[in-house]
Amino acid sequence: MINRIRSELLKYRHTFIPWMVVGAPVVIPLICAWQAYSRSQGGLQIEAMIDNGLLVWFNLWLPIFCALIAGTIMHMEQWKGLLVRPLSVFHLYMLKGAALLVMMVLTNGLFLVCLLLLSLMPAAVGSAASFWIGSWTGLALFFMPYSLALLLLAAAFGRTVTVIVGVVGIIGATAWRTLTGYGVIDPTGLQLLLTAVLLAGVGLLFWLGGGLWFVRRQRRW
Repeated sequence: MINRIRSELLKYRHTFIPWMVVGAPVVIPLICAWQAYSRSQGGLQIEAMIDNGLLVWFNLWLPIFCALIAGTIMHMEQWKGLLVRPLSVFHLYMLKGAALLVMMVLTNGLFLVCLLLLSLMPAAVGSAASFWIGSWTGLALFFMPYSLALLLLAAAFGRTVTVIVGVVGIIGATAWRTLTGYGVIDPTGLQLLLTAVLLAGVGLLFWLGGGLWFVRRQRRW
């Protein structure tokens, strides 16, 4: 199974996907650190940097990132041509979902690591790290089923519709933050655990639903 997921990931090495997965979580924290640096206040303001980072990452970047990745993954395949291979469409869809989740874990984890490394700079002014890590965890969990839903959407309706939904996601996330005044998840352990269980169930439904969709399409062909 691991080798099959790895082979699925290798399909995208000559596309823009690796640059997005690895480049964005490095560049965005650096930009937010530059914006949060203030000589008059004693250096890099960690609280402002992480606040801006969570805003840009989860409200502006990840909605369109998930849409572009899911749309490109499905756009690259010719499903009818794959029917001659010894691999069912259902199984192939499962592999694509697993590859997408691997990329989501990688890019979110790298983003958090970059923020934490910047917060250790000598000129940094401290903040409540546990609160920010809890907020990052909750928001990252949300985007797992979101990305799987976009994968199903891309498979059913194409990349263009998926990107449009990603843009709508940016607008919705920004509106949500504006209406709530902040828009982060409380880092309480029990709440994060319940959130993880709920979102894992939703993601599993999207994942299996997509596989069943392609079983239906395969019968039509």
